[in-house]
This record gives sequence, structure tokens and C-alpha cells, in this order.
Amino acid sequence: MARVLVLCATYDHQDTLRAAIASVQDQTFEDWELVVIGDGAPERTADIVAELATRDSRIRYVANPKSPRTGEPYRDPVIRESDAEIVLQICDDDIWLPWHAASMLRLLRDADFGNVVAVDLNPDGRASLNPANAAPERLRKAFAARRFPLPGPNFVGYRRAAYLGLREGWTTTPPDGGSTDGYMWAKFLNDPRVRVVSGAHVSALRFYSGARRGLTPAERLAEIMPVYQRSRRRDWVARLLDDASVGAALWRALIRVGAEPESASRETLAQIGFDVAPGSLLDAAFPIAANGGVLRLPLPPRGLEEAANAEALHRGALDPAAASAAARRIAHGSPSVPETWYAYVGAARAAGGGSAARTALIEWCDAAPAAARPRHLLALTAVKGGRWATALELADAALARRGDGAAARYARAKALEGLGRAEEALADFDAVLEQRPTLLPALLSAGALAETLGRSAAAKERFQAALTLEPENRRAHDALARLSKS
Repeated sequence: MARVLVLCATYDHQDTLRAAIASVQDQTFEDWELVVIGDGAPERTADIVAELATRDSRIRYVANPKSPRTGEPYRDPVIRESDAEIVLQICDDDIWLPWHAASMLRLLRDADFGNVVAVDLNPDGRASLNPANAAPERLRKAFAARRFPLPGPNFVGYRRAAYLGLREGWTTTPPDGGSTDGYMWAKFLNDPRVRVVSGAHVSALRFYSGARRGLTPAERLAEIMPVYQRSRRRDWVARLLDDASVGAALWRALIRVGAEPESASRETLAQIGFDVAPGSLLDAAFPIAANGGVLRLPLPPRGLEEAANAEALHRGALDPAAASAAARRIAHGSPSVPETWYAYVGAARAAGGGSAARTALIEWCDAAPAAARPRHLLALTAVKGGRWATALELADAALARRGDGAAARYARAKALEGLGRAEEALADFDAVLEQRPTLLPALLSAGALAETLGRSAAAKERFQAALTLEPENRRAHDALARLSKS
């Protein structure tokens, strides 16, 4: 049997499987077996894998009915039936770089569980880095508690023996369990017998499907396949990383771990397990953190600058103007990441008030790609200006992209109210209140609309709920006085 077992769970990405599997076949380390695990996948998936398996006996397919989540329970028997030493994973719409398997073997030489640096390739063609160091005990506990996530399946590997020693392996993740991978990683991290390491190395690329909603399978393959072909060349990957963003990920980690602002950048970043230094994330002899150690994170000039920006943003309470400037640089450096723009808007407001925040919001709309623009915030801005039709269009676009978000739904309700479409507006306000029952403006608007539509009991209920939140609210008092006389 093979030394490395590669798992690839799949549901509806049969086209992109071709690129993912090809990237495994390109590995410099060749002693592997790839098991594609169907999770309610269509027949075409089996046909594609069968076609590839006729030319490479290391590939096989296991069909299963659709599971509640992402096929977690189907992975366990595959691992138990194998006699491989190491277990790796690849997502069905991502790719490994040619040295990934060899790098993971080096990472796990003296460890049971480890991760390398996650890399997201954004729709605009730029890369975002997400390094993580789970070796320090404090950070291991934070990852185990899922206060912030370890990288996904492409970037994690583990020894099969360590997996078999856990009290429980892959099982269906409960509804409140967060990401399916994070739920499994926590089982490793919570076992004190498991030796955990983290490496400062890049060996795989992720094409996050959430940033590519609406693309057909053929369009996704058309994006991934050229990148796969270019990524066989280390010099191309080096250029990609030279321009990659890392500031957003470092800043998020500082926030989520509760790091204290320190006078020196090195001291601040050490709280999330990193010692940033000039260098390359492609070195074959890459740094590894073990036994509670800080991980030396080699970065190109742009990465070093962004690390300094992340630290300056984290020190915002000490220097609001510097934090706002740093947040602006991070946001413009990661225009596809909405969270960085939220940070910029907040930092700008802290430094310069509402006008500075509005300027930041305008920059967000101008600089971010369409998928990352804050349509719900723009819709709310249009509502404040009484531009009802524009607000409705923006709110509908936000809901189509993100689902039933309360802010977008509230903007839609206000727009419909302004357009005189009372029945629809009331239905939307009620939908908002299901998510946020203590949102006072929604309660007042819903009460007013119910009163207009002659639904006195419903109107009273909403105005009374408003008074529970704000006993002196004059609008609610006056409305209840009118309704009591009718």
C-alpha cells in the first residue's frame, strides 16, 4: 500500500476535479493513493474518476448517498481500511503545488498533526495568505475552541496512527459545530498526546467557492486550469507570493486571540505565534514551529510592510490616526476581503468621525471588486437619502449574494415603505425582527405599517415591544394612545 493516503470528498464540483486530481498526479513524491469520496455526487463524477483511474491505478472512487454536511462520516472507513502512514486532503476545486506531498512529509517527520500556510487565490488573480501557528499552547487551545479557524483540508496533514488513537474520528459535524474541517481538527488539538507543528511554507492554492457564486462549473474550470498549468513553475508561484496580501489575516488573528497592543511589532505578532522576517515561503527547508515555539514567518517586502500595518491597526486605541492609515493600506492591499474594509471604516470613524467613515465607505465602493462591495451599506445610505428605488435595487442585490442578511432586509423594507408598498414592507420588517427582535427602528416601522393597514392588534404588539426596549419612546406612546381610542 501507499505511504500517503489522499482524501478528496466531492459533491457537485465534478468539472474542477480534473484540475485537482491532475495536481496530485504531478507530485514529486509519488507513493500515494487518492480516494475520491462521493457525497451524493452525480454519476458524471464516477465517470470522470473512472476515466482517470484507467490511466493511473493510484486513483479510485467510493460512491455514497448525500450526507447532512460534507461527507465526513465517509472518510473514516477509508482511513481505517488503509495502512498508509500519512493522511492528506485535497478539495475538489483546489490544487496542490508539485512539492506539497513532499513538504507535508517533512513537516510531519517528528509530529502527528501539522499545517502549512493557507493561500487563497482571489477572483482578481491576487493571492491572500493565511498563516497559522498552532504550536504554542495558548494558540492551540484557541484553535481547538474554534475562536478562529485553522486552515482547511488542503493545508493540513496528520499521521494515520494519531487519527486511530483519537476517541472519535470523522463524524457528521453538528449544526453548531462550525466548519466541518475545524470540528475535526479540534479533536486532534484537544488530545494532549498529539504532537502539533506548524510550518511557514506554501504548497497549495485554494479557490474559495464562496467568492465565486454564480459561476458555472465550466467557468470555474476555465479559471482553475490555467492557474494549475502556471503553478507547475516555482518562479510563477514566487511572483504570486511577492504580491500576496497577509495584513488582513494577521490583523484578524490579533483580534481573535485577544492580543495586547505592544510597543514593538515583534512583541505584538509573537502573541499570535510569529516572528516576521525577510525571506521566502517556498524554501524547501522551511521553518517549523513545535513544542510551543514561535514560528519564523519569512515574507517578501510587501508582506513585511503589511505585517507592520496589521500591528499598527491593532494599536489603534493608542494612536487612532496611525491605525486609520494602516487600515487603509490593508484594505487597499486586500480589496477582495470585506472584513478589511469594515476595519478601515471603523478605524476612520474613530480617527475622524462620520465624515471620515463616509470617505472610507466611498473608497470601499470604488476599489473593491463587485463581489466585495457593501451593497447593504450602500442600500442603507440610499434609504437615508430617500432614494427608494436605488435602495431597493441595492438591497435585492445584497440579498441575492449573501442570503437573508438583516441589514439588507431592513434596507429593503425601508425602501418598500418609501415606495408605498406597505404589505411587502411589513413582511420584510417582520423577517428582520425574526432575526433581530430587539431592533427598535424595525419595531416602530412595523407597528406604523400594521396600523396603516388596519391591523390594530399587530400594531399594538409591536409598539408595546418597542416600549419594553425604550420606555420613554414618544412615537410608541402616541401610537398606543391612538390605537386604544380606535
